[in-house]
Amino acid sequence: LESYDVDADGYLLKPIDYSKFKNVLENVMKDAPPCTYQICQRSSVVKLLYYEIMYIESQNTKCIIHATSGEVYTVYKTLNSVEKELDDQRFIRCHQSFLVNMDHVKQIDKQFMLQNGEIIPIRQRGIKPAREAFLEYTAMKNPAMKY
Repeated sequence: LESYDVDADGYLLKPIDYSKFKNVLENVMKDAPPCTYQICQRSSVVKLLYYEIMYIESQNTKCIIHATSGEVYTVYKTLNSVEKELDDQRFIRCHQSFLVNMDHVKQIDKQFMLQNGEIIPIRQRGIKPAREAFLEYTAMKNPAMKY
């Protein structure tokens, strides 16, 4: 009965029945916000999952989205508007021209090094907040980690 006080979406007993687990998980996921970003190109629409986006680079009036697949997509929007559309804690604005997906960061020093070896600059006055945000995000994803 107490589970209703915390808005539980289901209750599983051990040993866990796979079909029951699957039903509960599907029920929870149907209410989850979409984690895709739509890119409108000439005659098509591309949906990128958030984890497929490594970083976004701004050049004048366009943003270049770099995907894990190596594909590059161009959208004619400001980086501010793309950042608002994404509105997800995994993305950090580390420079006036860059938005980085922290899921793909391998190392942070005075810049981000991504898992594929690419280097993304961090504005000088933003190094400490970027490090703190990265450590906080990493700790949130993996609570067992200790610093």
